[in-house]
Amino acid sequence: MSTFQDSSPSAESPSRPSRPRVVLTLLAWGEQYADRLLALTLPAVLAPGNFPALAEAFECEVAIATQRNLIAHFDESERIRQLRQYGRVRYVEIDDLLIGSGSYGLTLSLSFFRVMQSFGAEMTDIHFLFLNADFILADESYRSLIPVLRSGANVVCSPSYCAIEEVVRPVLDDRIALGGGTLQMAKRDMAELILRHSHSTIRGQIVNGPFHYDHVYIYQGYVRADPHTLVGYQMPIAVVALKPTKNATALETFWDWGVVSELCEGGKEIVLGDSDDFLMLELRTTATGKDQIRLGGLTPEYVAHRLKNQLTRDQLHFGAYTLTLHSRDLGPPAEAARAQLDTFREKLRTLLPRDPAPHRNHPSWAYHYKLYQQKDKGIEPETYVAATEAPGAGGGGLRRRARRWLLGSAPDLSLIHPLRPAFRRLVLHLGPLLSGDARVLIVSNMPTSGIQEYIRKRAPYVVRVSVADAQKRLAVSCRDFDLCFFETEINHLRELPAIFTSIRPVMNPGGRVLAFAVNDLGDELRGDDDALITIAAEIDAPVTVHYGDAAAMWPALRAYTNARSMIGRSRILGGMLLMLSSIFWIPLAVLVNSGRAVHPARPNEFHRQCSDLTVEIDVAAAAE
Repeated sequence: MSTFQDSSPSAESPSRPSRPRVVLTLLAWGEQYADRLLALTLPAVLAPGNFPALAEAFECEVAIATQRNLIAHFDESERIRQLRQYGRVRYVEIDDLLIGSGSYGLTLSLSFFRVMQSFGAEMTDIHFLFLNADFILADESYRSLIPVLRSGANVVCSPSYCAIEEVVRPVLDDRIALGGGTLQMAKRDMAELILRHSHSTIRGQIVNGPFHYDHVYIYQGYVRADPHTLVGYQMPIAVVALKPTKNATALETFWDWGVVSELCEGGKEIVLGDSDDFLMLELRTTATGKDQIRLGGLTPEYVAHRLKNQLTRDQLHFGAYTLTLHSRDLGPPAEAARAQLDTFREKLRTLLPRDPAPHRNHPSWAYHYKLYQQKDKGIEPETYVAATEAPGAGGGGLRRRARRWLLGSAPDLSLIHPLRPAFRRLVLHLGPLLSGDARVLIVSNMPTSGIQEYIRKRAPYVVRVSVADAQKRLAVSCRDFDLCFFETEINHLRELPAIFTSIRPVMNPGGRVLAFAVNDLGDELRGDDDALITIAAEIDAPVTVHYGDAAAMWPALRAYTNARSMIGRSRILGGMLLMLSSIFWIPLAVLVNSGRAVHPARPNEFHRQCSDLTVEIDVAAAAE
């Protein structure tokens, strides 16, 4: 680690500051985020009620964690010159910590910790404040920290709220121009801006809303009291300030998942949960998370299923705080909303495992840290994961082993499994595509699955990305993929056109795109299915759809999928239904699986009673 430090004589601190020390820690890598930090984050920091107010009460410094080639870009800017009026500025290089967008959380955690390490044993005497290039402060927010830090708080947390960047950025730019280069936006003005233009990741986590955010990490929950008030919880809440209680030498946890337990055990904590006290707007583009919005509101059962074996002690602890975002005085609707939120949160708590996941070396941390170690050794990782659950994060146990022993695991399902023919057809389809030196790109939001492991064992080079990353400019160093395998659910196949458009430039001209989905809901297909029609209409390449005929297996498949669906709503009732219905569907599945040879599905032959869909795109024909 190397640190480049720059300070002006007027900002020199005495060797023993008479006032408490504050270090504002800023984080940005890549030119886009460096420019955003300079254009938006720092004008808000320089508002009179923020960093200038802190500098009147504390001995202030600034530490910027960034890439070496961006230091000059920062140092020549007018914003940095203004910051030097209030304290010295140092730069901490983080080039070796940059792994990929899928490991953003690890890079952020190690970067913030490296800044703290750069102060050596003095870190326990410093209040570190943290901001990255997506966070925009309301004016007077840092002034609110002065009495809190003076009270001896080791940890200060306060939520950030996501707003649509394309809509709010012009408003922020105009306010900066009016403020002569600083963003002086009052907390209630910023709250109104967020409430009017809340990002879909907020609106999709409103428990009484019309749709929900379908992601492996549903860490927030909200109730809208009225157009001017939103109450909620966040797991985790952003760490605004931290004064370590010990001189730590290593970090083995994601920042918001365990840094409080790791660095401030026994310290005093304060949560500023009312937007009148402290407010941060977080910028998100419209496209971010758009592919993960689904109809229907959130239920505690659904959230608990997504978060099982994931949440750490810090997340559960801070999730118990109620947060309030409001642009007007609070009234009775806010109290009613808090009561509704409490009911939802208490039900969720009863459904989550009693013991939290370990914050230190959490399975997700261990997975991404391995990628970091491979990069550090110059090894290109076998798998690149973006915004998905890490392998093994879902836990194991006797129940899982018993299920695998009884039902098998994809693609090698046992004779009693109604979906056995679906995966045997897929294996027949994949075989010729995985021969030789096939280079495979896997696109999926699902945790690592049996079919993905099957591909890895047969292809010498495999890269895996999330759906969101596949729909943007693909962040992989390899090109000329022979096969892109998109594993999804039937109702998510509509994402295929956008994925194909994005991954097409990195495909071998003779390659194939294969999208595979099982009918795990047991619903009959409609001839006017919008998702399939979208695929045929929007992909400018030859498309072949293989429908897995399940007419003979249909009663067994329906009984099995209905029971599995019930387990998602009630584990006990679903388990009972699965056992009772197995008396019916197991003999039928064995009869069908034993008596019929599996053949590839005929191209484009439609079957309403369909167990699986395979969509094939000919990249070679598309290139012609």
